Amino acid sequence: MPIADEVALNAYITAVNAREVAQVCARHVEGFRQQFEQDFASWSRRNAQEISRGDALATAKGWNSAGPASVQRMAQMEADLIERLPADDRTRRCSELVARLAPAPQK
Repeated sequence: MPIADEVALNAYITAVNAREVAQVCARHVEGFRQQFEQDFASWSRRNAQEISRGDALATAKGWNSAGPASVQRMAQMEADLIERLPADDRTRRCSELVARLAPAPQK
Protein backbone atom coordinates (compact mmCIF):
# COMPACT_ATOMS: atom_id res chain seq x y z
CA MET A 1 0.00 0.00 0.00
CA PRO A 2 1.40 3.43 -0.89
CA ILE A 3 2.37 5.51 2.12
CA ALA A 4 -0.12 8.24 1.13
CA ASP A 5 -2.93 5.68 1.29
CA GLU A 6 -1.76 4.44 4.66
CA VAL A 7 -1.63 7.99 6.02
CA ALA A 8 -5.14 8.67 4.69
CA LEU A 9 -6.59 5.48 6.17
CA ASN A 10 -4.92 6.18 9.51
CA ALA A 11 -6.38 9.69 9.58
CA TYR A 12 -9.87 8.39 8.79
CA ILE A 13 -9.66 5.59 11.35
CA THR A 14 -8.36 8.05 13.95
CA ALA A 15 -11.30 10.38 13.26
CA VAL A 16 -13.91 7.63 13.60
CA ASN A 17 -12.24 6.19 16.68
CA ALA A 18 -11.82 9.59 18.36
CA ARG A 19 -15.52 10.41 18.01
CA GLU A 20 -16.55 7.08 19.57
CA VAL A 21 -14.06 7.21 22.44
CA ALA A 22 -14.90 10.86 23.11
CA GLN A 23 -18.47 9.90 23.94
CA VAL A 24 -17.20 7.67 26.76
CA CYS A 25 -14.70 10.24 27.96
CA ALA A 26 -17.32 13.00 28.04
CA ARG A 27 -19.46 10.90 30.37
CA HIS A 28 -16.63 10.29 32.83
CA VAL A 29 -14.08 13.13 32.62
CA GLU A 30 -15.17 16.59 33.67
CA GLY A 31 -14.43 19.24 31.07
CA PHE A 32 -13.46 16.68 28.44
CA ARG A 33 -16.14 17.49 25.87
CA GLN A 34 -15.15 21.13 25.40
CA GLN A 35 -11.42 20.37 25.13
CA PHE A 36 -12.06 17.48 22.75
CA GLU A 37 -14.38 19.47 20.52
CA GLN A 38 -11.82 22.26 20.15
CA ASP A 39 -8.90 19.92 19.51
CA PHE A 40 -10.86 17.59 17.24
CA ALA A 41 -12.19 20.46 15.14
CA SER A 42 -8.67 21.83 14.71
CA TRP A 43 -7.19 18.39 13.98
CA SER A 44 -9.99 17.64 11.50
CA ARG A 45 -9.33 20.87 9.62
CA ARG A 46 -5.60 20.14 9.45
CA ASN A 47 -6.26 16.62 8.19
CA ALA A 48 -9.42 17.13 6.12
CA GLN A 49 -7.97 15.89 2.84
CA GLU A 50 -6.48 12.75 4.40
CA ILE A 51 -9.69 11.98 6.31
CA SER A 52 -11.79 12.31 3.16
CA ARG A 53 -9.40 10.19 1.12
CA GLY A 54 -9.21 7.61 3.91
CA ASP A 55 -13.01 7.43 4.01
CA ALA A 56 -13.08 6.73 0.27
CA LEU A 57 -10.35 4.10 0.58
CA ALA A 58 -12.11 2.41 3.51
CA THR A 59 -15.35 2.35 1.54
CA ALA A 60 -13.58 0.84 -1.47
CA LYS A 61 -12.11 -1.86 0.78
CA GLY A 62 -15.51 -2.61 2.32
CA TRP A 63 -14.46 -1.34 5.72
CA ASN A 64 -17.41 1.05 6.00
CA SER A 65 -20.04 -1.64 5.66
CA ALA A 66 -22.35 -2.67 8.47
CA GLY A 67 -20.34 -5.83 9.11
CA PRO A 68 -18.43 -6.77 12.25
CA ALA A 69 -15.07 -5.71 10.78
CA SER A 70 -16.12 -2.17 9.89
CA VAL A 71 -14.13 0.84 11.02
CA GLN A 72 -17.15 2.03 13.00
CA ARG A 73 -17.60 -1.31 14.76
CA MET A 74 -13.93 -1.46 15.70
CA ALA A 75 -14.17 2.07 17.12
CA GLN A 76 -17.25 1.06 19.12
CA MET A 77 -15.36 -1.93 20.50
CA GLU A 78 -12.51 0.29 21.67
CA ALA A 79 -14.97 2.71 23.26
CA ASP A 80 -16.65 -0.21 25.05
CA LEU A 81 -13.27 -1.34 26.33
CA ILE A 82 -12.45 2.15 27.62
CA GLU A 83 -15.87 2.35 29.29
CA ARG A 84 -14.96 -0.74 31.34
CA LEU A 85 -11.53 0.45 32.48
CA PRO A 86 -10.91 1.56 36.05
CA ALA A 87 -11.45 5.31 36.38
CA ASP A 88 -7.76 6.24 36.50
CA ASP A 89 -6.93 4.19 33.40
CA ARG A 90 -9.95 5.58 31.55
CA THR A 91 -8.93 9.15 32.44
CA ARG A 92 -5.39 8.46 31.20
CA ARG A 93 -6.70 7.09 27.88
CA CYS A 94 -8.95 10.13 27.48
CA SER A 95 -6.00 12.45 28.12
CA GLU A 96 -3.97 10.52 25.55
CA LEU A 97 -6.75 10.99 22.99
CA VAL A 98 -6.73 14.77 23.42
CA ALA A 99 -2.92 14.82 23.30
CA ARG A 100 -2.91 12.93 19.96
CA LEU A 101 -5.20 15.54 18.43
CA ALA A 102 -3.36 18.61 19.70
CA PRO A 103 -1.12 20.41 17.22
CA ALA A 104 2.57 19.63 17.40
CA PRO A 105 4.49 22.16 19.50
CA GLN A 106 6.23 24.87 17.52
CA LYS A 107 10.02 24.66 17.48
